[in-house]
Amino acid sequence: MNETFEQFCDRMSKVEKKEEFVVGRAYQGNSRAIFDFEGQCCWLESFGYRTLPKDQMTTYTPAQMMWAISGTPSDQWIHSHLFYTKDRAKRMMKEYRAKRFDEDPYPREEGVWFFLVFAEFEDLMRLVWDIHTGAFKEKWGDEAKEYESCIGYLKDKVS
Repeated sequence: MNETFEQFCDRMSKVEKKEEFVVGRAYQGNSRAIFDFEGQCCWLESFGYRTLPKDQMTTYTPAQMMWAISGTPSDQWIHSHLFYTKDRAKRMMKEYRAKRFDEDPYPREEGVWFFLVFAEFEDLMRLVWDIHTGAFKEKWGDEAKEYESCIGYLKDKVS
C-alpha cells in the first residue's frame, strides 16, 4: 500500500499514548505523554492546564479560581532521536519547521547532542515520516557518532 503523508498523519493522530504522568507539582497542569509512532518514541509535553482539587468543589476562594483560569496552556512535541552537533540540529530544525532544538541533558559528551521540539503535530510528523520512509537517511545520512549516555558512565565513576 502506498500511503501518502496526509494518510500517515491521520493514522498517527489516532495512535494512543503509551503512558502519561504529571511533571512537577499536582494541579499545575504540567504533564508528559509518551507515544510510539512507527517505532519512534515521541513526547507531548503540556503546560499550564491548571485544575483545582475535586474534593473542595464548593469551597474555592476567588483567588483559587483566578489562579486556575490564569494559566496559559501550551503543548510541545519532542522527538526522541538525538542529532549530533549543533549545526546539524539547527539545519534540521529549519528543514522540519521545529520551534527550537535543545541540548540533551544526559550525554557522555557534552555540547554535541540535540533533540528537536515542535509546536505543531504535523511538523513532528514530517520528521517521523522521513525516518519511516528512509528519506531522512538519504537526505541526512547516519550520525557521525553513536550516542552514549552519561548515566552508566557516571555510575562507573562513582563506584
